[in-house]
Amino acid sequence: FFISPGHGQSRLFLEIWNLGHFLLFFSVSFLWLYLFAHKQHKSSSIPLFIGLCLSIAVFTELLQLLIPNRSFSIIDIGKDMAGCIYTLLSYSKEAVEDTI
Repeated sequence: FFISPGHGQSRLFLEIWNLGHFLLFFSVSFLWLYLFAHKQHKSSSIPLFIGLCLSIAVFTELLQLLIPNRSFSIIDIGKDMAGCIYTLLSYSKEAVEDTI
């Protein structure tokens, strides 16, 4: 997760590579909600969930400062958070459909 694609890669490859942030955070957060959060049924856990996602996103970007040829990126944090927010939206829709 802390390596970069090489220079000279195709544009399509780079765009798919950039989706990795969104897909990773969507997948992991959806799995977390599915396995743990749905048992609690507490809407107050949403701010905690968002805070946890943000903390992990910032932490992974800070770790990249320790790796040669890597840098901190606010844009990557935004992609990570988009994956988490999309998870909330998808999970909430699924939860509503299950109650109908």
